[in-house]
Amino acid sequence: MEHQDSVAHVTSNLQDNSAVIALAETVNSVILEPQSETIIPVKIPKFHMGSTVILEPCHKLQSRFSIAGGKTVCNIENNNMGIYRLLNPTNQTIYLDSKVQIAVVQLLNFRNIHAFKEQDEGFLCSVFGKTRKIASENIEVAQERNKRHYDKNTQELEFRLTQRVSGLYCTKVPVGKAPKLHRKMDLNRSIKITNLQTTTKSRQQMRDNTDNKLQNRDSKNDK
Repeated sequence: MEHQDSVAHVTSNLQDNSAVIALAETVNSVILEPQSETIIPVKIPKFHMGSTVILEPCHKLQSRFSIAGGKTVCNIENNNMGIYRLLNPTNQTIYLDSKVQIAVVQLLNFRNIHAFKEQDEGFLCSVFGKTRKIASENIEVAQERNKRHYDKNTQELEFRLTQRVSGLYCTKVPVGKAPKLHRKMDLNRSIKITNLQTTTKSRQQMRDNTDNKLQNRDSKNDK
């Protein structure tokens, strides 16, 4: 049966009411790593090159392979090739053979695509804001958890100003900051004790020396 829509001519072996559909299948064997998202090439029969189609997952993806597929819009390329997005939420590696039917394909009806209305803008912004807030909170929770995990195995070093050191390092990393982004003289940094011939000064001592130099210079200028 043929279906004509604009410049696209489609011949398919399935028909759902007025929508003509086909089945997309894997081209080669596919390896899906645990908890991953993978975009793979698929063979989409019966559709002409240049057609814009929408792919939706087959039911057997979840029942047979325990994976999920996302709605994907793509253009048909040479040799009836397209792309599809697969998600493996499991902790195991999933293997798919070639020529496995994984998605239902139909032409994208542009008449059903509408622009956002002005009255919907506020609602969409609130949804995006809430989504961004939830994602940010989840990141902070994960960072706090990782910080507690690593901090329990570290401890601050005790030192004196006369001890010789090789440099400064941070044992307690603030959440959300990499050590390389910290200022060199942050108060949460400790001194590593070695036998080198160099010494270090505290931040307060360096500040006092600077203040003394400024006072001496001002005194000379007054004279």
